[in-house]
Amino acid sequence: MTTSGAITEFSIPTPASEPYWIVRGPDGNLWFTETVGNKIGRVSPMGDFAEFPLPSPATDPAGIAVGPDGNLWFTETNGNLAGNKIGRITPLGVISEFPLNNNYVVPFGICSGPDGRIWLTELMGNRIDALFTLQAVQAVPAASPVAGLVFLVALGILGALLAGRPASQ
Repeated sequence: MTTSGAITEFSIPTPASEPYWIVRGPDGNLWFTETVGNKIGRVSPMGDFAEFPLPSPATDPAGIAVGPDGNLWFTETNGNLAGNKIGRITPLGVISEFPLNNNYVVPFGICSGPDGRIWLTELMGNRIDALFTLQAVQAVPAASPVAGLVFLVALGILGALLAGRPASQ
């Protein structure tokens, strides 16, 4: 969508893949998660698509963000099957997955923080976690308990992390 409101639509190659989260990548392309398709997708400004299947089946990728390392980081939400991980995909499409320390926390929202770390929300763990991005996930050192479900986390204008939850909470 342009700033004047003109909309251009592109069809994703995998039907019913349920694109979920989208972000502008460090390469100028748009990157998105395909929750049902179990892929990370990339679309150029001209509408050229590439899809990258995740190594683990049925992980339900949700959030995606550009990390301070120039890669894209995403959450794998399905803790009952192969999820409960975060993943990293390079702009060339190389994927790595990293299991989280806690079981069944359902990582969901993800963003790059002002401190050079990746931050994510745990949907069922009621926490916001900070992850190191040096080659691999080394630790989950700073967990902040919050009341109720937390879906989203984003970097605010003044460098503070913002978290969101459903209005009913």
